[in-house]
Amino acid sequence: MFGHGNLDAAQNDSKVEDQQLSGRISRLQPAAEIDEHDTQWERAREEQGLSRESMKPYEKNSGRSHLLDVVDEMKEDIAQQLQPEVSRTTAPVITSRLLPRRAVHSLAALEIGSNGAAFRCFAKGNLPNYRGPQRLDVEDHILRHVAPKIWKANARARSPRVLAFFPERELLILEMVDGKSLKTILFDVGITGSSIPNLLRLTGEWLGRLHAITRQGQGDPFLWLESSFAEKKVENAFRDCSVADLYPALARLLPQFRRSYPDFVLPLCQLHGEFTPLHVLVKGDAIYVIDFGSSHTGFGYEDVAFFTTFYDGLLPWRAAAGALRFSLGGQKNLFLESYFANCGRAFGPADDVVMRFARLQAMAHHESCWELKRETWVANMYSGIARQWVRRRFAALARQEFAALQQMASSLQSEPHAS
Repeated sequence: MFGHGNLDAAQNDSKVEDQQLSGRISRLQPAAEIDEHDTQWERAREEQGLSRESMKPYEKNSGRSHLLDVVDEMKEDIAQQLQPEVSRTTAPVITSRLLPRRAVHSLAALEIGSNGAAFRCFAKGNLPNYRGPQRLDVEDHILRHVAPKIWKANARARSPRVLAFFPERELLILEMVDGKSLKTILFDVGITGSSIPNLLRLTGEWLGRLHAITRQGQGDPFLWLESSFAEKKVENAFRDCSVADLYPALARLLPQFRRSYPDFVLPLCQLHGEFTPLHVLVKGDAIYVIDFGSSHTGFGYEDVAFFTTFYDGLLPWRAAAGALRFSLGGQKNLFLESYFANCGRAFGPADDVVMRFARLQAMAHHESCWELKRETWVANMYSGIARQWVRRRFAALARQEFAALQQMASSLQSEPHAS
């Protein structure tokens, strides 16, 4: 059995190694910046069985992409759909530029000139041959029919407007939002003029409102946990992070909690699916949540855990930069307080149990992204050192959550039923 004593010993034993890893990552980082968009790109490519060579024409800095070709072919249709923003008294001239981002969807900036004026917007399209779960029609639906309800409640909690959608060509035209990602503002080195507390409150409010206004049906959170916790990716994370013995012990706790909370059912809701600071843009004093291709129905724990465990997986130099602006624990608390104030329901002991498991599953996803091989030796070296760091972070979180869950299970054993 594992308890708090073992957890404390493990944490003390790892301090020196953590400091050594932190130094190695900090020295290597400027030579090989890798962010989560790169890891998502690699995972999507692997899941679809596509070679790196086959994807070369569509990577950043590689010339015209499939998306730019589609925009060129569809320029008349695009201009027609964008009226009255784009005047049609003269033939429009569309200039397109592929943005330097590797992800499942290509993104380009468009400038449409007509009658001496220019209108700017984004174009988003699928990578060629992509047959994965992310879908532009889902993003179009969320942005048209769900997101506007959120910004009607608070004009500073927004998402980009859909200007046009061509499903047969997998082309989405979006409002231009010229802003920095929340990740950059929170964790990059440098001075930011933004109010971090306000941005985190807005982010929590946006997510809480999304979950509150999209409630539908009901489900058993413990059934969801038993299914998702059994995924190979989760088990592999425990194995790769040298805490394989905790995985079956945690799996055995799940049925115990389900028996203790036999009547625990909750409404399902629409999830973002990849809710991290990478998918929140900041423009002025407003936030714009983006990238809804992975949106699906589920329990809100999933989105909340994705966001909060992003902090747990931060590399040391980002964590240090973020903590200098505002304590990382304080940042998470601001987000959570705002989420709970807007999600439309109170949280109890059963929610605490589910959230702890959800954090482990979310952290397993973040960790799994670092297990992928990179394209250059420098990137592989950086990724390898970073992988060690994130593995240690996962192991620490696993020990912490197991100790807490084990204590909660023990306290429930003497109770016939939990309310």
